[in-house]
Amino acid sequence: ELSSIGLQPEEEALTKRGYRLDAVVEINGKNIGIEVDGPHHFLGRKPSGSTLLKHRQVTNLEQIPIVS
Repeated sequence: ELSSIGLQPEEEALTKRGYRLDAVVEINGKNIGIEVDGPHHFLGRKPSGSTLLKHRQVTNLEQIPIVS
């Protein structure tokens, strides 16, 4: 649990452009997105195209790096 290490996650966070992230935490003044991707986000062992697109757009347009 993130709160056990001193982080205050905002769960099911909605970004300004309408993307929903599993959680967002602030570390050293910077927001970091956290995604817990289940099997439907993958094709074999590689992320699906929609998962890659979401991560890329949130990182580039929202300036929120994603950890998955």
